[in-house]
Amino acid sequence: MTTMTETNAYWDAVREHVEHDDFGGGPTVDEYGSLARRRTGRPFDLDHRVERRELTSAYSWTVTDPATVTFVLEDCGPQVIDPLAGSGWWAHLLGQAGVDVVASDLNPPNGTEANNWHRGAAHLDVMRMDAVDAVRLSDPARTLLLSWPPYDSSIGRDVIAAYEGNLIAYIGEGPYGCCGDEDMWRLIEVEWVEIADHWPVQFYGLHDWVTIYERKRAA
Repeated sequence: MTTMTETNAYWDAVREHVEHDDFGGGPTVDEYGSLARRRTGRPFDLDHRVERRELTSAYSWTVTDPATVTFVLEDCGPQVIDPLAGSGWWAHLLGQAGVDVVASDLNPPNGTEANNWHRGAAHLDVMRMDAVDAVRLSDPARTLLLSWPPYDSSIGRDVIAAYEGNLIAYIGEGPYGCCGDEDMWRLIEVEWVEIADHWPVQFYGLHDWVTIYERKRAA
């Protein structure tokens, strides 16, 4: 298995807009030129802005910069279950590097209004399946890829509770952020332990991380 992907259109679309945030963050996609204006005092050229909503709809909520993709590849193992696959972008990138990914979504994007978050075509074949059912039918040897479970929804907690494997690659904001609910984070705290984390390139104002969790061993 390689550690880099062949193509990464998402990164190609944002790489020229990445600034170093000296105001409390790291490498940041300067969506509307906020950092550049604060640093230089110059007005922002609207012709060079990058639209987060369009990119997250086409690809994924977290920027798939090369270091972030490599981090996930190094920790996810050869088999992954992605039950909230959305556009299938993460499954596509991991698949390019040789990972066997089962990607599913309750409403796979197909160019219609069926998926409110990803309205374009999927990047690979995303099966139509309820996330909990997908996890229950999956081989427990697969790593659970849990990317941006919807905010204030029980689905993140339900997926983790249904998962019988031992490794989660979580992508999204942490407790009190824009992902999951209190029950999900309480379940993670009780039954899982963080073994690695990574700070991806972020859109300005976002606080997403990639965190690898391992199931706690019984005492």
